[in-house]
Amino acid sequence: MSNWISKTWNSLLECVACWLWSVNRLLDQGRQQLKLLADIEVTTKAVERTAEAIGEDIAAREQQEIQRAVQLDLPIVVGEPVPILYVLMDGTGIPVTKRRRKDGRSA
Repeated sequence: MSNWISKTWNSLLECVACWLWSVNRLLDQGRQQLKLLADIEVTTKAVERTAEAIGEDIAAREQQEIQRAVQLDLPIVVGEPVPILYVLMDGTGIPVTKRRRKDGRSA
């Protein structure tokens, strides 16, 4: 059992190391692109901090959208609740025509 845990732990560490390497590589590519395209010299750490700040801003905006969706102004229910609600699905968007069917039945 301990051998299995050791292998699993080593595999996990390898995955984390690969992820960290790829993230650092992407951040360094961002730094290089800023130098090439805008002639701005920044450190990889500055690119990382900026990316994190942008990510936090995106997450905050997404949370605002979620809250706005959750707090929709729904109409006031007037009348008795419906005991059974039937839902019809018509298959709109699925191209089934007589020519496309193999068995020859009409759509």
